[in-house]
Amino acid sequence: MQDEAAPQSAVSEASTSLGTGRRAVVRQGVLVASALTVGNVLSYVVSLVASRRLGPAEFSVFAAMLSLVVVGLVVCLGLQTVVTRTVAGQDRPDLAALSGTAVAASVATGALVAVAAWPIATFLHLGGPAPVLWTAALLVPLTWSGFAQGAAQGRERFGVLSAVVLAVAGGKVVGGLSALAVSRSATVTIAFTAVGALAGTALAAALAWPLLGRPRRHGWAIAEVAQAAHALLALFVLTNTDLLLARHYLPAVQAGLYGAGALIAKVAFWLPQFVSVLALPRLVDPRRHAAALRVSVLVVAAIGATLTLGTALLGSLAVTVVGGPAYVALAPYAWRFAALGSALALVQLLLYARLARHDHRASAFVWSAVLVQVALVALVAHGSGLAIVNTTLAVVLVLAAVALTAELFRHAEAASPPRTADPSPASTYSDGP
Repeated sequence: MQDEAAPQSAVSEASTSLGTGRRAVVRQGVLVASALTVGNVLSYVVSLVASRRLGPAEFSVFAAMLSLVVVGLVVCLGLQTVVTRTVAGQDRPDLAALSGTAVAASVATGALVAVAAWPIATFLHLGGPAPVLWTAALLVPLTWSGFAQGAAQGRERFGVLSAVVLAVAGGKVVGGLSALAVSRSATVTIAFTAVGALAGTALAAALAWPLLGRPRRHGWAIAEVAQAAHALLALFVLTNTDLLLARHYLPAVQAGLYGAGALIAKVAFWLPQFVSVLALPRLVDPRRHAAALRVSVLVVAAIGATLTLGTALLGSLAVTVVGGPAYVALAPYAWRFAALGSALALVQLLLYARLARHDHRASAFVWSAVLVQVALVALVAHGSGLAIVNTTLAVVLVLAAVALTAELFRHAEAASPPRTADPSPASTYSDGP
């Protein structure tokens, strides 16, 4: 009886452990998703208040600077990816050795934008470089925050990660709203946002300090950060090129409708971001890579399918919530934008899977998709917003299929036993009966 009870007890303990692990993953997912959602909503609130407080002319400056920040943040994401990749799976990672890289990447990002301040200001008709210079200052702490986020993400300390995300987002929001309360200047708003971001990043550093260690100057990984940032820049271009093409080829009203559709795509793209955040540390570990990618792909696909189906069934409501009654003509094909954003989220996950293995060649496939998309739209598919979104969706789906197929082949090869040479007759009989 005791011999029979022992296996049953082991099975029971394994089942309990598995259930506990799944519940922990769900809790972590809810925590990270909530933090990312709150951060995005807070940023949206600042833009909403700014649009009303600044007026069209000043708000256009503010919006342009926010777009510049989004481009600059690819370095932050690259830094976060490299730090996560370095830390994940190590019992005692020497994370402090990357502190010099974090400082260098942050200063270099701000300096690059500052050097380009006059050309950017001239191109955007800003009347002076001050908004761009303050944007450069804003990018310094925001880029460094990728170091703290990567440290928490790599150690799978998702509570700390959520706190860091909220601290940085909260600092920006408090700074921006404080400026809007006392000024109607876009430059002042950007300046206060930069100061708030610095304060929020300082708080984030304090929260993550036990994970960061004592700063050091050695341990450079600038090339790795640049490679990761380059891959993420390619993805950023892919997620925004269709909107630029619509603005270029379509009449103003149709371009406006496409802009509302692009907002739906952005929601579908950003909503499953927590999946990539949770998955990346597991994707770094060769023992967990296949299982983590399989589960993550299924979750992202399920979220995307739900959003796409919901948008198809409630197209008018979705369009009204996003843009208002003026955009109701978008309703019949709004689901295509939800599908596009969902497909892009899947591409992002697969790109992180490659970056987790130090494989930066995937960026070439993303850039190829951008070139194919631009060529198809420019040559044959620019007659309507529907043609542009259909073409972009097709290109992204093909890219996702190619990337997923490559992952499946790689996993199949890794799982197959190594081939050995056929034994010779001599070795066959050497042992005797």
